[in-house]
Amino acid sequence: MDIVRVCNHFPHIDLTYDVVDDDNVRARNDVNLQMTLEQDLEGRTEVGPVDAPRYPKTKKEGWWLVVGDTKSKLAIKRVSLQRKAKVKLDFAAPGEA
Repeated sequence: MDIVRVCNHFPHIDLTYDVVDDDNVRARNDVNLQMTLEQDLEGRTEVGPVDAPRYPKTKKEGWWLVVGDTKSKLAIKRVSLQRKAKVKLDFAAPGEA
């Protein structure tokens, strides 16, 4: 029952993104991603604390956005998400496509 409760509490998050000035992206140049994350609360009115019964304090939900591949990370950012968040990630494009 504990596993079912945790799985049922796991949120659904939609992520959309846009590469700013995507016509000018070249190897090793700066890239700017604008991302929108939106959480489907499925009838809930707000995001509550995470289920962490052994953690000594109330723990808020947090997410990591990672852009990269299996060899390297290009960008990483921690995000606190209530209902909706807009996030900007800047990184250098890799040397090879």
